[in-house]
Amino acid sequence: MASTHHQYLNETLICHMYLGCSPLFLTIVISLHMLSTFCQQQHICPCFSIQALAQTLCHLHAVPYWHHLMMQLRIAYDAYLEILNGVNKKLNHTLNHDQPDW
Repeated sequence: MASTHHQYLNETLICHMYLGCSPLFLTIVISLHMLSTFCQQQHICPCFSIQALAQTLCHLHAVPYWHHLMMQLRIAYDAYLEILNGVNKKLNHTLNHDQPDW
């Protein structure tokens, strides 16, 4: 595991497999496993929306659904996709797969 002294809370959360819905002031965190599951669901059934996931999570946690919860989930999912994209770019560069004739 990486250093336990992180500058930002999201750095610590990532080490524990969670991602916050805000860069600095966190009120909600989402499991990376949940974001990964939703990503796979999108490949299988693109019509399953982020709103449906938010409503499902609210139901499972017995909390009322509010639009801002869906927006926070969307922010976390977008950040998750950006992280995956950045990791894939670094991996491809390290493996020289970013060259035209790799």
